[in-house]
Amino acid sequence: MISTNFTPSIPDLIKEIGALEEGLQRKAVTSGLTASAKPLKDRLKQNAPSDSGALKGSIGQVVLSLTAKARLGFAADVRAILVGPVRKANSTLGGVTKKRAQGYKAHWLEEGTKAHTIKPRKKGGRKALSFGGGFVKEVNHPGISATHFMGNAYQQTQASVNDNFYQGLSRYLDKIRKVA
Repeated sequence: MISTNFTPSIPDLIKEIGALEEGLQRKAVTSGLTASAKPLKDRLKQNAPSDSGALKGSIGQVVLSLTAKARLGFAADVRAILVGPVRKANSTLGGVTKKRAQGYKAHWLEEGTKAHTIKPRKKGGRKALSFGGGFVKEVNHPGISATHFMGNAYQQTQASVNDNFYQGLSRYLDKIRKVA
């Protein structure tokens, strides 16, 4: 069983949050969310396949904007963070290294892909693909087997989410008490 004995108690923390100004409430809740997300971020980085390290380097967290919350079905007044491959990371493609989003790659690795044929996409554009130092009209991709590295990381860390949230919240409130 997980220990949930906190000093101050959870009801006392909730009462103290209710007494804070709205801006401080948002910061306090965000602090708790950040603390609860840290073990998940760490586990995601451990579990992420690391051919180039770009996917691992892209794992982080962002506070969701009003637009993002609306798109995902969250109420506007709810604080929410997104944990996963949210940052751009240095990636080399075709000999060119630049910062690229890695979320698409995480989706492919999490869910896997079927075998498929890759062809040039632009009409009137390139007629061949550069592949292996030469040019080809199409490439038969064998597919990618699912790794479920994100789902596994979530399952491995979900038991500690509530405890970490309240500990992060408590640390923030302690900091506020010292300032006041």
